[in-house]
Amino acid sequence: MSAVGVKLPEISHMRDAHVQMMLIKDILAHKEEVAELLDISTLQLDPPVTPKSIPKLETQGKFTLSCSLGKFTLDDALVDYGASVNVISIEMVKSLGIENMEPNTSSLMFRDSSSTTPLGLIKDYPMKIGTAPSILISLF
Repeated sequence: MSAVGVKLPEISHMRDAHVQMMLIKDILAHKEEVAELLDISTLQLDPPVTPKSIPKLETQGKFTLSCSLGKFTLDDALVDYGASVNVISIEMVKSLGIENMEPNTSSLMFRDSSSTTPLGLIKDYPMKIGTAPSILISLF
């Protein structure tokens, strides 16, 4: 198979041998197509084409937006419009002057498999992102 350009992994089980035999059978049944694909994949361009790269920018721009929660405004908030849960710290809750939160029975699981239970739920709190109209959100 090395003449065709195919390197097969070592066989350690009968199932591996069966899978490899099926692969070899498929390659031999379609040897013209395989040869054409190999020709395309090893095509040498004359003259060689230098890959083009995107020019590096001095500044990448601004990835943050202004965000207003109630009467509190942040000029450089990172916002995820697609988030299904909005989470804020207890320090932010205190800064917003929120004193009452509803009890919360859910938990949040993170990508590293850790989880936590939010301290409470804030429902229908006014929020404005950038120049969009104000909306009412629920915060955990």
